[in-house]
Amino acid sequence: MLKKIVLFMLILGFSTGLADAKTIKIGTDMSNWYPFTFKEKGNSVGMHVDIVTTALTNLGHQPVFTPMAWKECLAKTGIGAYDALVSGSYKEKRALSLIYPPDAATAQKSKWRIMQVEYVLVTPAAHSYEFKGDVKTLPTPVRAPLGYSIVDDLRAKGLKVITNNTRRNLKSIDRLKQGCVITPPENAIRLLKELELEDRLKIHAKPVKSKSYFMLFSKKAEGISQAEIEKIWDEIARLRDDEQFMQQLFEKYD
Repeated sequence: MLKKIVLFMLILGFSTGLADAKTIKIGTDMSNWYPFTFKEKGNSVGMHVDIVTTALTNLGHQPVFTPMAWKECLAKTGIGAYDALVSGSYKEKRALSLIYPPDAATAQKSKWRIMQVEYVLVTPAAHSYEFKGDVKTLPTPVRAPLGYSIVDDLRAKGLKVITNNTRRNLKSIDRLKQGCVITPPENAIRLLKELELEDRLKIHAKPVKSKSYFMLFSKKAEGISQAEIEKIWDEIARLRDDEQFMQQLFEKYD
């Protein structure tokens, strides 16, 4: 009889655990933002996706990712069609419909970021130009990835920016022997090697911008409390600072 009671309690506890598990619908950018977020065989993949997946799983949640165009991802998460998105930088306009960590607007490196992502400058190696930090001196035309927030940042400073994917942008400045490309360093390093352009294009040492990227939650998402959101951000931060965990991720996408 005692064994039956124990077995019943175990089953009840397991069932309760399943009932408490929460499915969280997450939108991601389907563009090739390697190795952070990108689409592969119809699925959302990348380092940011892996970090968030591990964090949510550790907390007993069930993440469901959907890759889509970035503007669609922002819009649908904003209206609550998705609970969250992975991953976005801080923009005042986005904060109207999305929930950011408390230091997102002020900290250079937010405590609750998924990762810090930098944008670097690539120019033809034959040019003597060296980037010192003033974007108004950038060689024109300036090219950057379509739909990324860095484009809005540059345009706000009065720069004309041509948008396309990074592969095409790099091929363009190599062919024309002029202008520059702004992209995350991981993309630049990987594509210069893949396109065999390492001798013809150079990556500048000083980043154009360094930004924190977050898991953002919809203000209209139902069933996720602020306390739960903060627990998720804390777990993401813990994983990000786990050197062994992060080393395994970097090796996975190397």
